[in-house]
Amino acid sequence: MVGIVKFINPSENVIALQTALNEYSIIEVSDLNMLELGDVLLGEIRTLGSGTIFNITKSCMINLIIREISVDHRNMQRSLTQ
Repeated sequence: MVGIVKFINPSENVIALQTALNEYSIIEVSDLNMLELGDVLLGEIRTLGSGTIFNITKSCMINLIIREISVDHRNMQRSLTQ
């Protein structure tokens, strides 16, 4: 599935990735330098746990931990700071 980086919390190394279903996956990443707002990511973004995802925009792989899935916009800000 494809998602777009919509929000970044640099103090926690966490991003909110908007999915095609207009929900968010809350993802902890190993290196925020490989991400910017608007980057398009491809991979399994709706399953909790660790793995890798492909950054289409920058043509690189990123190590991650998916903390939450199917988060609505209202709860997304709270999820970025947990």
